[in-house]
Amino acid sequence: MNGHTIDASASGSGVHCMRGRCAIIGPGLISGSPWRSPGYRARVQVSGVTLSDNLGMIDDTGGTVSLTNVSASQASGLGIRAGKVTVQNVTVDMNDAGNCIMSQSGVKGSDLTVSHCHEGVSSLHGSVRLDHLVSVGNSVGVFAGGRVELSNSTVTGNYFPPTQGLDVLSGRPPRLTNTSCDKSARWEHLPGGGFGFGAPWGVCSLD
Repeated sequence: MNGHTIDASASGSGVHCMRGRCAIIGPGLISGSPWRSPGYRARVQVSGVTLSDNLGMIDDTGGTVSLTNVSASQASGLGIRAGKVTVQNVTVDMNDAGNCIMSQSGVKGSDLTVSHCHEGVSSLHGSVRLDHLVSVGNSVGVFAGGRVELSNSTVTGNYFPPTQGLDVLSGRPPRLTNTSCDKSARWEHLPGGGFGFGAPWGVCSLD
């Protein structure tokens, strides 16, 4: 992008990636999109880019998104969604409008900050493995249908009625190293069918 700005208010999306590889290399700004920067089963690399004031950020259904030195804020609908997500030095603030980072198959990386999201980091069918995560002020701090593995992280002050605070939610026992959290819960099969919240895992300070 070489320091340029893409104003997507007229085009519909800032960058449109289809199958194959797609790289968005900054520095640069993408803003004003009435929809997200979409892809479909693509391998999307985003580095050194600021995403601001878009309806949605990045949507790569079934694909892989790698984010490095990315700041995403002021979205009004969708955060970052992909089959797999890798992060390094990434900040996402959704202004209480939606989920920050969503993945079907897994999220991994380091130095991630998420705030004011419905779900800070989530992977419905995979695991979340992060070092230096800060997830505060969300409805749910971290959710994984598989395992949550965190090191050197802070996951506190996340609020989700009726649990009155839910920082770590996972289908398998979390592995937390040098990590602070207030409340955890199991993601488990309910007797009547479907999934829901279970008992605490006993890994957070208020469990």
